[in-house]
Amino acid sequence: MKEAGISQHLTEVMPGFLVLFRPLCLTCPNGSNPFRIDMYVEGLFDLNELLMPYVFQPADQKEQHFANMMDKAENRYFPVFEKVLKDHGKDFLVGNQLSRADVQLLEVILMAEEYKADILAKFPLLQSFKARISNIPTIKKFLQPGSQRKPPTREEDVAKLMKIFRS
Repeated sequence: MKEAGISQHLTEVMPGFLVLFRPLCLTCPNGSNPFRIDMYVEGLFDLNELLMPYVFQPADQKEQHFANMMDKAENRYFPVFEKVLKDHGKDFLVGNQLSRADVQLLEVILMAEEYKADILAKFPLLQSFKARISNIPTIKKFLQPGSQRKPPTREEDVAKLMKIFRS
């Protein structure tokens, strides 16, 4: 639904709501749009929720879960973000500077690549986005070995966690 459509619908359901909602639809001075940022972040959280529990899947369900999450990443989520980058024509998802949505997309891309290294093969704009955002000095430093970034979950850690939560 377009932003105007959402605000129109909410105004019909809740008269006076547009007064509260309108600021979310306006563009900020830096060219960003908080509503759009939140919308992208929510979509990325959905994909994140598919990726994160993979390591905790029982052995007999791992293959099916993997196929499902990779299918959704490659055919539902990443094509949307590839199109957003193409249509926007800027270095960032929203506006002309880094936002929470950009950082969240990078995080999801890196997580997906931990499971399937060539997952971005069909997405040249996402590949460029990843390289560009990863080279921002503070992010680059964070991605270096020895930083506070958490490594992928190891199988032995999963076994320990499962034992704790089952007791």
